[in-house]
Amino acid sequence: MSVCIKDVAKKAGVSISTVSKALNDKSTVSSSTAERIRGIADEMGYVPNPRARVFATKETKQIIFVADIPKDTAFYNPHIFEIIMGLQKSVSSKGYSLLVETVDKKRVLEFMSSLYAKNMADSLVIHASIISKRLESLIVKSNVPHLIIGQPDFQSTLSWIDTDNTLSGAVAVRYLLKKDYYPIAFVGGKADDMISAHRFEGAEREAKRNNLSFSENNVLSTSSTIVSGMNAAKKILKMETRPRAVLCANSVIAFGLMQEFRNQDVRVPKDIAVMTFDRYPFSDFTEPRVTSVDMDMFEIGKEAGSILIKNLSHPNLRIQTFTSEPCIYEREST
Repeated sequence: MSVCIKDVAKKAGVSISTVSKALNDKSTVSSSTAERIRGIADEMGYVPNPRARVFATKETKQIIFVADIPKDTAFYNPHIFEIIMGLQKSVSSKGYSLLVETVDKKRVLEFMSSLYAKNMADSLVIHASIISKRLESLIVKSNVPHLIIGQPDFQSTLSWIDTDNTLSGAVAVRYLLKKDYYPIAFVGGKADDMISAHRFEGAEREAKRNNLSFSENNVLSTSSTIVSGMNAAKKILKMETRPRAVLCANSVIAFGLMQEFRNQDVRVPKDIAVMTFDRYPFSDFTEPRVTSVDMDMFEIGKEAGSILIKNLSHPNLRIQTFTSEPCIYEREST
């Protein structure tokens, strides 16, 4: 059973208000008394309940989006900004401000502990890339309404919303087979890239549904960079039996692949068709333009905001759902 402020006050032999003042560094409590109370609170494992504090001090009308957004994110992952814009539109319509905090995964526990202690927000949106089991424990203990953007890569009790990458993979292969593109190669990311893994899972499932399969040689891994995409293209062109189409796990890989095909005078789609996921800004600047399976990330952000607003009224609400149907943006590469 969790320790409450009343328990700390009883053990310290003081009032609840004195404990509250001591833990919030109020000058009306002597330094020696405050130090003793903080020591007792730490010893008992007391964690302030941010929701209770919000109730006492009134809501902040702020929602914070926490993610690791390093330099060049706009180039490699522009969709995160679409999510933020959709989220902002949704929560601002209900009178809430959206703050964006970027934090390295190595520092996220320290940062989140500080954020909770300062009672900075009514609710949190957290990108799945920084979620860990230790952070999950802290989030649950805090009792602050939250929503994770992306499904955690472990069994979790957290609330999350995500695009269905497995379904996207199936939709892509269904489209390629309908266009008579077979055999198909899949060029994915690193082994720990769960988005790539889920997209391949869906692609493989759809192939099996049509009594087909991906040969081992036709499944390549990359570091999801333009250079690694170019290297994957070189390997594909050296294959004894070339695939009729290449499905890339993301548009950065596809961009590198297309560059190398062009360098070696490979005609797309006449010699090899190319398809990817997510419509990146630079996708329209390749020649030919690349066909993609896309999700409306702005709408996902808006939906996340709507869920958060509901959660503020129903703190025990738990959401774990996929949203947004994938759609095909057909371009000249297929």
